[in-house]
Amino acid sequence: MDKRQLILKSGLSLREIISLRKKYLEFKGKAYRKEEKIKDIESFSDYIAFVSRLCWKGMYMITFFSLSFAIYDYYIYEEIVSAMKVFLLLYAIMLVCVLKNNGDYFHIKIGTTFKLIILRVMLVFNK
Repeated sequence: MDKRQLILKSGLSLREIISLRKKYLEFKGKAYRKEEKIKDIESFSDYIAFVSRLCWKGMYMITFFSLSFAIYDYYIYEEIVSAMKVFLLLYAIMLVCVLKNNGDYFHIKIGTTFKLIILRVMLVFNK
């Protein structure tokens, strides 16, 4: 599928797309004031894909961190249910922290950050 079609199917609302468009224009203006051209992020759809990739970066860390603590809990207590509880609890807490951090960094809402992460998953599986 095309990137534009995936962006439309990702669940981003018009308000969120307009907010991302404002950030794109600010970013493009800053890059061109320094006489630098960033060819990887020329179009708006490429910019959204780029931001979704940057939002996705923290997901590997929280997955492996939560999984390692769940494995440790399983080896200590030998109960799969408690290990799953540890994994889900740590993953949920760290997911909220990563979403909040990415939202603050990119000046977007937490819900938009979550939708961008979902968009990244859609982009990875549709290539």
